[in-house]
Amino acid sequence: MYQFQLSNAHLGTRILVNDPVGWDSLKTELVRDATYKGISITASSDLEFVKDGRNYLLAAEQNEGIEANVACTLKEYNPNTFGYEEKLTGRIGFDKFKDDGIRVSADITQDTTAQLLLNQDDVEVNLLSDRAINGNPLPSSVNYLQEVELHSKVILQKYRGRSKGQANASYPTFVTEGWARSPYILFGFNEVELNELNLTNTMSGFLTYDGPVEIPEVYKSDAMGRFDISLNIDATITIGLVDGDFDKATIWYYFRVNNGPEQQFAYFSTSTAGGTLKERLTGVFSASLNLNKGDKVYVYGRVLVEDVSGSYRLNYVIQMADASFLYIDFQGSTSPTPCKGMLVHEAFSRVCESLLGRSPAFYSEFFGRTDSQAIAYAQDGKGSLLFYTGGFQISNFPLQYESGTGGVSARPLTANFKDLFEGLDALYCLGCGIEKINGVEMVRVEPLSYFFRKEVVAELGEVTKLTRSVAMEYHYSAAEFGFQKWKTGQENSLDEFNAKQTSLTPLTQTKNKYSKLSKLIGGGFLIEEARRKQYEPEEDQQSDSADDDSKFIVCLLRDNDNVFVTERNQVIELGNVYSPETVYNARLSPKRRLTETDHGRVLKGALLKQMQKQVAFSPKSEGNFRAGTKYPGEAEFLYEDSSIAVADLPEAMWVPEYFEFEAPLSEGQVSAIMSNPYGMVGFVNTLKPGSPKGYGFILSMEQEKDTSLAKFKLLGAYGE
Repeated sequence: MYQFQLSNAHLGTRILVNDPVGWDSLKTELVRDATYKGISITASSDLEFVKDGRNYLLAAEQNEGIEANVACTLKEYNPNTFGYEEKLTGRIGFDKFKDDGIRVSADITQDTTAQLLLNQDDVEVNLLSDRAINGNPLPSSVNYLQEVELHSKVILQKYRGRSKGQANASYPTFVTEGWARSPYILFGFNEVELNELNLTNTMSGFLTYDGPVEIPEVYKSDAMGRFDISLNIDATITIGLVDGDFDKATIWYYFRVNNGPEQQFAYFSTSTAGGTLKERLTGVFSASLNLNKGDKVYVYGRVLVEDVSGSYRLNYVIQMADASFLYIDFQGSTSPTPCKGMLVHEAFSRVCESLLGRSPAFYSEFFGRTDSQAIAYAQDGKGSLLFYTGGFQISNFPLQYESGTGGVSARPLTANFKDLFEGLDALYCLGCGIEKINGVEMVRVEPLSYFFRKEVVAELGEVTKLTRSVAMEYHYSAAEFGFQKWKTGQENSLDEFNAKQTSLTPLTQTKNKYSKLSKLIGGGFLIEEARRKQYEPEEDQQSDSADDDSKFIVCLLRDNDNVFVTERNQVIELGNVYSPETVYNARLSPKRRLTETDHGRVLKGALLKQMQKQVAFSPKSEGNFRAGTKYPGEAEFLYEDSSIAVADLPEAMWVPEYFEFEAPLSEGQVSAIMSNPYGMVGFVNTLKPGSPKGYGFILSMEQEKDTSLAKFKLLGAYGE
């Protein structure tokens, strides 16, 4: 005995007195989503609703049109419990709505939660809004926000400038007497090989006018740290008279910081100039010192002309020799800065709540924590301590919810489900499905292996129409892991290990590439670049960084006071990395995506007959692939440019082959599959000698209500 039930938020729930026409040909389908890997259980049939069913659907269509959200639930009477039990639920599809005055035709499509998610997975959501897209109220976003102190990554910035082929620079002074006798010399380097410090390319010349001169600095520090300078000034200074006469001239080269003492590194003096002077003076200087943010560094020369007779006007000429150079290395850091954002569980939760119009709406034991919102868990998941934020938030632009901000300066934190899922899937190999948890349909995200479980849910025995075929889409000749964006535009970012890494498998009969590059930014150089561009409220500034609207992730730890702090190298040792004690996201290194996550299991399935070979490092990889990581207890470093033996990859997730067949199902088997569609289905594999048992994961299953026969498509399970 069956029962049909229609439910709508505005019309309430109604148990139909008149069953829809065609319900006895109802088809149950299980389909695994190609992107998210979860399984949807749907009822498919062109149903005709009459009388009370027709009236209900007409009212829903009149109220909401094709957006009407009507759930149709089929229940079956259980004589053992003397009650009706839910068999399946779907959504009435109003896109095919048709009314002929007697009956309304419609079909049952994917369940409501899955449909809402898939239709809106690319909708950008303001994570700070306390209302869902449909206007429903949500829990305050203040409870979801976290403020984390971002440490400063020490960055080595270099300048390499030389003088090459500079023409004589003539500077006749238009100041007579007085200050004309004591100009400053500026040294220019016209061939710049590297300029990570953004030095202004000053031309060689002289500064003089009737009054004190404010000379330009060579460098103004935007950080604090060790400053190393090495320079060689080889210049020919010519002093001539336009009018008058002089006998004595002195030349100095100086280095100083701020208004500190001048450090002389070249000197020349004569008292027999006789009205003209041409002197080649070379000065070599080097120093190592500590700078604070805002410190100014000066390199300059001075000329003093004395024993001048008559009314005079002087002409100065400088010629820089090709041997002249200025080299600077600055190992700089800045003070830590606060940053607002959400841990990944809260970001996922807020997106799902906004799309589905209710809370809670998201569940993940992998990303959940003992104190996560809107659901807390018994323990912190392996991926739980990951912080999600944006470029504007790193730069400390005000958030929308803060009072007194608004206008152009307010920058909310946003996300959409698709980008958030795909960005984290690249790092952790994830799946997503819809599950009822404590009676509520939830979006569930877990590692992919959760959706391909080594649990047998049904043994079907002998089957009919059995075929086996190669699943070529699961065979890969190459794989790439890491991050799409990691460069800062400066040479120093080549030290970044969270870049793009490519590996080559032993397979030659396919060109499929397993590409898992995250759109999220996890590189320490880009994080530090954004962090050093702090918002200045008095200027109401508009940032012009290309990464302002980008999304970032930061690995965290809990300190002894249970406060979230950035992870550096506290739990993982690094090799061949500059300033390892200030790195970001060491545990997200690309090589460990292959060896520690389900990505390695996905690749290994097609390599089971290549166990003596290796997944080879490709020189097409980018960034610092010389870097290595080592956890406590590991004997040696895992280097990013290492090749991995196939045998050392994690156990295969599946065998890339399809099994298709038909088999009758008992009610108990149907119930077991419906309750755990991610488990394995067993069958007698008559295609192999001896007809051993075979097992596979459901890709699709279809069964009509009036027959026990079901059609299956399975992906082969490994090791069973």
